[in-house]
Amino acid sequence: SNKFSTEASFDFDAFEVATKAAMRMCDDLVELEIEKINGIISSCDTEDEKILWRKLLVAAENGRRTGLGTHGLADCMANLCLKYDEDDAIVMMSKIYTSFRNSAYTESIKLAKERGAFPVYDKNVESENLFIGRLPESIRAEMEKYGRRNISILTNAPTGSVSIMSQTSSGIEPTFKNVYIRRRKLNHNENIEHDFIDDLGDKWVEYKTYSHNVRNYLKNFNTEDIPSYFVEADSIDWVKRVKVQSV
Repeated sequence: SNKFSTEASFDFDAFEVATKAAMRMCDDLVELEIEKINGIISSCDTEDEKILWRKLLVAAENGRRTGLGTHGLADCMANLCLKYDEDDAIVMMSKIYTSFRNSAYTESIKLAKERGAFPVYDKNVESENLFIGRLPESIRAEMEKYGRRNISILTNAPTGSVSIMSQTSSGIEPTFKNVYIRRRKLNHNENIEHDFIDDLGDKWVEYKTYSHNVRNYLKNFNTEDIPSYFVEADSIDWVKRVKVQSV
């Protein structure tokens, strides 16, 4: 989400294009999964192993389950000059995730037209499903006619390691700290001034560390003042936090 928010505006058109491309990639990955499972079955030594992997194969083929998610939400809100837990931010989040959901489902329906729906799709099974019922009528009508490619589509994971690699906030989580202290233990041959020595006699250096988004802001605007919309996790209204999760 962070990628699409610049200069206090959100590029919904680019977000829709990216979501649809990602949804298509997820289905391609299911195809690769099926290919690899077939390869494993062909090389299994025992019948018990083959039974296990055949079950996994049936599950993959019948449902074509995917789990498209997001990260960078907290940084996205800051880029839009919105405090993570204020009402205007929650309204914007709702618009973003409505777009995300609709784009992903639309693409899965398009994939069903091209490649076929997942084999056990049955519109009657989902007739009372509250999540499906919240989809726009036009999407539901298309889905009832053509089905969709994937039994499940969205999963918002924590993205801890991914967020570190991509230098943005994790999952839908708030930023933990804008500025914090990291410590690094010195090797015995490092001739660097240390900040303290622990009880075991190891020497440590401390570094003042900024979240990537905050560092970029301070650098770009040549300031040392962090605006209030760079919210930290421990200052968030817990009721609004639940509303964010609900959205």
